[in-house]
Amino acid sequence: MHNPAHLCAAIGGSINAEAGGGSASGWYLPAARARTHRHGHWMMTLNPDSDKTRPGSGIPPLPIPSATVVIARDGARGIEVLGAVRSRNLSFARGALVFPGGALDPGDALLAARHGAVADPLAVYRIAAIRELFEETGVLLAEGETALAASVLAGLRSELQAGHRDFAALLADHGLRPALHALAHFAHWITPMTFAKRFSTHFFLAEAPPHQVPRHDGHELVEAFWMAPKDLVAWHREGRYKVMLPTLQSCRRLMVFATVAAARDGLGMEYHPA
Repeated sequence: MHNPAHLCAAIGGSINAEAGGGSASGWYLPAARARTHRHGHWMMTLNPDSDKTRPGSGIPPLPIPSATVVIARDGARGIEVLGAVRSRNLSFARGALVFPGGALDPGDALLAARHGAVADPLAVYRIAAIRELFEETGVLLAEGETALAASVLAGLRSELQAGHRDFAALLADHGLRPALHALAHFAHWITPMTFAKRFSTHFFLAEAPPHQVPRHDGHELVEAFWMAPKDLVAWHREGRYKVMLPTLQSCRRLMVFATVAAARDGLGMEYHPA
């Protein structure tokens, strides 16, 4: 986990009251054995098996700045999105069906600045989303990546996962630029203050590169597959998967669109404060 002070300093103070480390969003929505809890003006269903209260002083923990990316493609039944199942050995969101993503890294801010994206307040989140997507699924959203063979991309991903090379160096060595423009911002979720671990997560939509094949990493993610957004909604209702509220809401919004282009044009932005 990154030191909160170091991360905020690396991002230049642009992320207010948010700290580093961890992974994306944290509300569970199991269909079975759940209870409903009112928080503010909206309802959420909590998993009774997970820790939702912060012991001690009662001061809410700072939300961890994070990014999630919904990779989508046009399929035979309409829009399809890449879902992933988290390992049951993890301490957070174990066994949940999620979208790829995770916490910001100090290097993300430096990379955003290097590519002249400091004018975009979400650039560091876009970088984090691109990096996490590559680490977790092997899909790289970068300008110039079509020149690299699948075997080369797989090797670069392994080096990144092993810590042998950072993301900025990996891109620079191969003349690649993060495809920041490919990510459409459509939601911002902040975990309620009653949770023991909180996240401030920006959600992005991006079209899948047609020649790249997603592959789960086998560690944090144990499955990765294409699904229609309406499938996730049905699976949640049937109790087939553990699903978090932001994931479910994202699929409910996406299921009304027939193509990725239509979704990018019509989604709009939703904000879900704590």
